Amino acid sequence: MAALLLHAVKEVPDNFKALRELHRMLLRQIVNCERRIRRLKNARQRIRSFLSSQRPEKVTAKKLKKVVQGIDGRVKDIHHLLFLWRCFGDGIACIYQSTYSLKHLYFDADYQVKSDPGFVLGKEGLIREYRLLRKALQMKVPAVLSDLTNIIRHGDVCLLAQADPVPIEVKSSSNSNDRVRRQIEQLQVLHDFYTNDGAASFRGLPTKRIAIESPVVSYERMFNECMTTAHTNGMQMVSPEPGLTYICARTEGQWSGATLEAVERYSNGSTLCVTLTPDPTWLPHYSFTASLSPTNTVLFMQEVVIGVVLIDLAILKDLLVQKNLNPVILMDGVHALQVSWGFEVKDEVLSDPGTGHEKGCEQVSDGMAVGDVADGVVNLHPFSSKGVFRASELHFLRTATQFESLNWFVDGLASQMELIKWEQPPTTANPNGGEFYMEVPDDWLEAQDCYVGTTYKS
Repeated sequence: MAALLLHAVKEVPDNFKALRELHRMLLRQIVNCERRIRRLKNARQRIRSFLSSQRPEKVTAKKLKKVVQGIDGRVKDIHHLLFLWRCFGDGIACIYQSTYSLKHLYFDADYQVKSDPGFVLGKEGLIREYRLLRKALQMKVPAVLSDLTNIIRHGDVCLLAQADPVPIEVKSSSNSNDRVRRQIEQLQVLHDFYTNDGAASFRGLPTKRIAIESPVVSYERMFNECMTTAHTNGMQMVSPEPGLTYICARTEGQWSGATLEAVERYSNGSTLCVTLTPDPTWLPHYSFTASLSPTNTVLFMQEVVIGVVLIDLAILKDLLVQKNLNPVILMDGVHALQVSWGFEVKDEVLSDPGTGHEKGCEQVSDGMAVGDVADGVVNLHPFSSKGVFRASELHFLRTATQFESLNWFVDGLASQMELIKWEQPPTTANPNGGEFYMEVPDDWLEAQDCYVGTTYKS
């Protein structure tokens, strides 16, 4: 039902009746899951108290400890179920907003994943938040409760009608403390960043968002057809373009061997194998609840049908070379690739502002010189022909999770580099005064392709 309601909203974004019903369903299901977790934790605590105070016989103690282990496993399962329910809330946000904008609500001021707010059950101020949500929907303004999502971790209610998300903090009292002041300050920083398409200092470094003009080339429909056929026939494979292959299969034992055989048959030493799984590693990409059909969403969440994306990194490199770029394929756990213009980069002092993709900003995270671990491209010296960029794995793996074209990814990267190449340096790049300078790290100058066997990612 949640999948059907979400896709009703996707088909007609003005379907506020379906949007209201989906909110009510998600809130009920999440609260029910939280109640189950509390009951299980209380039972676990009672058993542990009994074991420590009564010291039962060895046989009884062994049985009770086994029960505790079962409770721990069950609690873990329900936490995963909470994640899955919130994926539908992510789907709401993704229908109305670019994930490049939403991702900034997933990280904190240090570009680390922001902690989730905790349980909705018993939350002070929930009624006020829900009233504000209902008021927004009555006024035909799409919105979502932040607690019903995995990706929105700033504010209590997020309005989705504008070009960028508008997170709002709903306070139950006028009392103020350091935590409240920090929350308000972070929301103001985000608001200024969205309004100005960048900032002289955002999460530690100068940042500017740059739009990609060409529309996204997506194979979402083709992947859905591949999943549907796999559910019927057991397995299906399709290759929408050179270097990109989708393999879907049912998870019965009789098909697991065939799936592995297909992966091996269509892989080589430069193939990246991305296993698509319904878990938090998907974040902060476009939610699979919005990209898959209702039936495929349920099959995927229940792991009845699995999906694998094969990306030939050698073909990716060739596409970049055709753009007169000098790529090095890294896939080192942080960075996917390093790109410079078509000649060797020498040691020099370089300027380091961030760059962006589509509606999102791709920025150096945590003040590091070695790349954007959050979601994009780092630019070391965009103001000369000797710029060096690194694209993070988080950004590149959108090609798999969002079923995007390799050619489109390359075209977007090349166009951004060309734009930034001629961009004038900001006059206030360094908040401490002067421009922001740093040297190209030695390991960047010595980087080599990672082509050693088949690379697996999950």
